[in-house]
Amino acid sequence: MLLRGSPTFHQVEGKGHQSRKKMVTLPPGSVLAFQVAKLLISSTWGILLVSDEKQRTFESSSGRIPDEEEFREDFQDLSAEVKAGSLELGRLKMETKQQLLVDIRRILQDQTSLEALEASLGQGLCSGWKVEPLEGPAGCILECLDLTSGELVIKQAAPIFYLLGTLNVLSETQRQMLAKDLETTVLSKHLELVEHILVKSTPWKEQRTVFLPARLLGDSWDEKAPTWVLLEECGLRLRVEPPQVHWEPTSQDPTCALYASLALLSSRSQKPH
Repeated sequence: MLLRGSPTFHQVEGKGHQSRKKMVTLPPGSVLAFQVAKLLISSTWGILLVSDEKQRTFESSSGRIPDEEEFREDFQDLSAEVKAGSLELGRLKMETKQQLLVDIRRILQDQTSLEALEASLGQGLCSGWKVEPLEGPAGCILECLDLTSGELVIKQAAPIFYLLGTLNVLSETQRQMLAKDLETTVLSKHLELVEHILVKSTPWKEQRTVFLPARLLGDSWDEKAPTWVLLEECGLRLRVEPPQVHWEPTSQDPTCALYASLALLSSRSQKPH
């Protein structure tokens, strides 16, 4: 039997039917074969089946160069998927966003909880099953998400799952810095600079030098500047004079993850739509 995504397809003993229900009765002795699903971000949220269970929305910062099957071919693709998540987070009630802010700061400093929550939400989104309770900041974030009949609401859970995926790509140093700056306007300044680099470095599969305008650098641009540290942790080579970044293809995933993290964390200040 094959289980496929929404709408759900079932194939049992050669007889198939299509159903939108999430529950199905299986004959005794049935053998189940599950396909791995991947979160697909566009103007709406969805689940896309993939054949490689090792694929992720963002790869870890291991220096892997993305292949041609990656969803994000350029900044326009990345911006679209991030915008979808930002819009959904912006629709949350202000008190919910404020509580999430507190819990996200805590989970940024607890990688074990971060990974556990990402895995739990991933399983829940792909299967439609009720997620198991978690302890610590991970459990607090789950409590912020409305549940219908014990199941996750995709419009609320999916952008959080996407955010967790981006945060898990970042280094410990980057996560600590983001936790420190969550309640400041610094995140939006970092976001502008990272966006400039991603736009000017297209196509991402080629090495190139990106010059940085003074208006995006703030009061300082050296090895001690927070933005410098964030970018250097992505594997980018930086230069003080003239201010510039040398783009490396291997920096694509960590830099995209940094951009997405900054954009989604900044969306917490948006008023509900």
